[in-house]
Amino acid sequence: MARIWGKKARNREVIMHAAKVMFEREGLDRVTFNDIAQEAGMSRTTIFNHFPTINDLMLALAEQEFQDIMDYYETTKLQGRELIMAIFNRLIDDTCNYPVLTTKLIATILTTESERRTFEKFMHLIIDNLNPDLKHDEKENLTTMLMGNYLGIIAYNFFNHIEFDRNKMKRHFAVLSSRVF
Repeated sequence: MARIWGKKARNREVIMHAAKVMFEREGLDRVTFNDIAQEAGMSRTTIFNHFPTINDLMLALAEQEFQDIMDYYETTKLQGRELIMAIFNRLIDDTCNYPVLTTKLIATILTTESERRTFEKFMHLIIDNLNPDLKHDEKENLTTMLMGNYLGIIAYNFFNHIEFDRNKMKRHFAVLSSRVF
């Protein structure tokens, strides 16, 4: 997705932030464009100018999350295990800020072809930072286990009505992932 600059970009960021807050506070099925407009302090028309449908907004939120990860990847000096752990820790931070929305975005990524292709880049980022001496199949298996750890922790917390505490979740992910590395 091309970067947008200036007032249009600021409006888009405000809308997306307002949507995140509203989705988390009110639930995904209860939020309308009117609600988002009110939260963002903008007109409903402005919201529609940026996002014709709620699905477009959800896709933009998923793309923003991915772009944030890629921006971090491109600017950090970390490599290998440290980079992988830092990226998953960032995902855990976002998950703790917006657990319901994150779960919906994961579902969107899994069920939307264009988002799956985008997410493949994330998977390759992990594969590329695993031990270079490993065979490709082994790297794919380890990547699957790391993703499973992250998704499993989210599911575990939801199913057991456990608060999304970033420090506990990061420790839990580190313990599970220590078996991978």
